Amino acid sequence: MQKSNLLSYKPIYKLVSILLSCLIFNGCSSSLQSLDFSSFSLLPTVSNIDLTSLQPSQAYDYWELRQAERGKASVVLSSGGAKTTSQLSSTALEALNTATANKGFNIGCQGQESICYKYIVAIHNDTASIVNTAQSITNFLGSIDNISEAALLTSAYGYTWDTSSIETGSYLQNNSDFNLIVLRLTNLCLPVQLDRFQLQIDKDARVSVVTSEQWQTFANNCFQ
Repeated sequence: MQKSNLLSYKPIYKLVSILLSCLIFNGCSSSLQSLDFSSFSLLPTVSNIDLTSLQPSQAYDYWELRQAERGKASVVLSSGGAKTTSQLSSTALEALNTATANKGFNIGCQGQESICYKYIVAIHNDTASIVNTAQSITNFLGSIDNISEAALLTSAYGYTWDTSSIETGSYLQNNSDFNLIVLRLTNLCLPVQLDRFQLQIDKDARVSVVTSEQWQTFANNCFQ
């Protein structure tokens, strides 16, 4: 496969290009293909995680998942909670509208030459909390009760997935545990390396690696 020089590219938002190249040119390692995927289901994309199914550790009035792009206003992707924005007090609305974060999870914007990230703003007792790290998402969720929560936590730990294939973005629920097949950049330069992981997430939000493998490398490329 002919590889273009990525030395001048920005970092994480090019992950989508790597995933597509890996699938189109069929240049990926396949040792995990011995895994029986027949019982696995596709993961939702982070933007399509159903926040209304989240069961937070405390009774938040409202929360919303935002995507932020440097130099632009944040965009609300989805929301949930006991109230709608029209039911919030003026104090809570002000807290919601002024809350912002300069970093987050699920870094990258498909097809955009910029750095994007996602974060949650949660409202409780007229106060806004920023949820944008693995630890804060763990605290926000408490126990892991469904695949939406498992996917959100996985993203916060720096993993991504490609839902065009069940072998690069899927899950299997086993009692209260979730097994996920996901991807992660493990080296950013000479070579750029993308690995595939089988993770297990238990009800107490513990994330463990069951197995991993090299999925794709780009020998002459770097992210800067």
